Amino acid sequence: MGRMVAWLLSRLCPAASKVALLLGSHRYLCQEQCEISFRSYLREAAPQFHVLETLVSLEDPQLAQSAALNCCTSTPTWRASMSQGVASRA
Repeated sequence: MGRMVAWLLSRLCPAASKVALLLGSHRYLCQEQCEISFRSYLREAAPQFHVLETLVSLEDPQLAQSAALNCCTSTPTWRASMSQGVASRA
């Protein structure tokens, strides 16, 4: 999943964009593997992209929202984010 999203972002976003990762928790192996594969693809195939420090929401929707909004306002060249396993409300 992580490599597929990285491939897609590398084709949709302008070069030298900053990309954010938003994870629910590092406790889940699948989410950690997704982060690792996302970073490895961009490092290998699209090194012009800069992956920001991983934002962890602890599966809390309010934390996820505030982290995403903070990323939007504090990083002017931010162009995309990948959200993996972040809690959501139905």
